[in-house]
Amino acid sequence: MMQNELVYIVDDDQHVLASVEALLKGHGYNTVSFSSGTDFLASTKLDQVGCVISDLQMPEMNGTELQKHLVSQQSPLALIIVTGYADVPSTVKIMEKGAVTLLEKPYDTSSLIAAIEKAFALSRETHNKQALYRDAVERLSLLDEEEMQVMECAIRGMPVKAISDFLTMSNRTVDRRRQTALAKARASTVSEFAILLTRFHSSDA
Repeated sequence: MMQNELVYIVDDDQHVLASVEALLKGHGYNTVSFSSGTDFLASTKLDQVGCVISDLQMPEMNGTELQKHLVSQQSPLALIIVTGYADVPSTVKIMEKGAVTLLEKPYDTSSLIAAIEKAFALSRETHNKQALYRDAVERLSLLDEEEMQVMECAIRGMPVKAISDFLTMSNRTVDRRRQTALAKARASTVSEFAILLTRFHSSDA
């Protein structure tokens, strides 16, 4: 666990909030508690690394609705749902939408801690992928269409002469646009540019 990573606890039961907060602080976690999903969303940056522990059944906004909001915002915050009762269809739906796990009350401390550690790992991974994607978008947006065409051909292993014939431009123009594209993308080699392009096209970002 990193020092600036937080566990957000969302539950409308004040006794549950207090007990879970005390438990997690006793295990060294930094926590912030909210009595509703709307309060949580109004007060929390959703683009950070972190873990959210939310009760499933709550007034105003239940755990499923909170999950939908996090998904719609592409938040890297990882969600753990806890509930006193969960039927199989609800559990499957929650997991399919990307929850780390669903814990049925009463759950043991070791299961909760394991879920939190998994949540932090997933949140870090998602946050890192999103950062890499944004970086790729920023760098590749500087290229014009012809520069991108040259680089896509170069990535496929086409030599300069073949690219020249394929795109109907001189060898000198191909080489110039290749060098300009690499400079704009801040890539040292075609292989490095290919990695950048893969990040740009990644559906996981």
